[in-house]
Amino acid sequence: MSRSLLQRPDGTFDPAWIPDWSTKGYQGGLLLPDRPPTTFYPAGTHTLTSRLMVTGANRVLKGAGIGQTILSFPQPLSVMLNNPVPPSGQSPFSWQDGVIQFLDAINCSLEDLTILFPKTQYPGHFREQGYNGVSLRRSTDCFLRNIEIVHADNGVFLERDSTRCTAQGIRLRSDRTRGDAYQGHHGIEMQRVSSCVVHDFHINQEFHHSLTFEDASGCVFSQGRGVNMVLDHHKSLLGRNIKQCLITDVDLGAGTRH
Repeated sequence: MSRSLLQRPDGTFDPAWIPDWSTKGYQGGLLLPDRPPTTFYPAGTHTLTSRLMVTGANRVLKGAGIGQTILSFPQPLSVMLNNPVPPSGQSPFSWQDGVIQFLDAINCSLEDLTILFPKTQYPGHFREQGYNGVSLRRSTDCFLRNIEIVHADNGVFLERDSTRCTAQGIRLRSDRTRGDAYQGHHGIEMQRVSSCVVHDFHINQEFHHSLTFEDASGCVFSQGRGVNMVLDHHKSLLGRNIKQCLITDVDLGAGTRH
């Protein structure tokens, strides 16, 4: 029987009880003997013109550190996938997908690197071209650790039936020109997921939605801060379900938004 992320083994609930769900074959950032070799991106700038897919089980993608290993994506998803944003209506990349896409992944991780997009003007709400960082879709027991994303339309999506995934040490930043009042759409979103944790994050970019729960169950944002953040229980008044979720020890920054 499954249990809430905030429920101790003895059945009691405690917001301080936030176990690391992503320890299968992995602990403390160390490779264990039963893990396959790591795919290592050395220090330097690596330019990618196609989407980086993470599928299957037991894959580790690792750089030399934030600001040392830079994965540069000069093209948005709309160009990579030949799916242009329509002249009117909503962009298909406003609220889903990433240039690094975990799909049906189990026990995989992405660690210690920077994702860099061109410094373009933010095109505005629902007009995003798809400069989206990382998406975890239908993935289980996966881990993001020490990832910086620069000039993103959307930062990180934990989405579409992912469970027991952890994102720790996420850094989002940009000084891009605002297309409307903001510099991006979603900072970090947990959408239709369960038992996921986002911990130790910095958001130095103003998004329409800095932190989002949507159809989430037993999920946590903890120990984060930002320049001027807003909390979003997305579409919760339209029948979306948000159950036993927690935001704790988060510094919103300037706090001028509501």
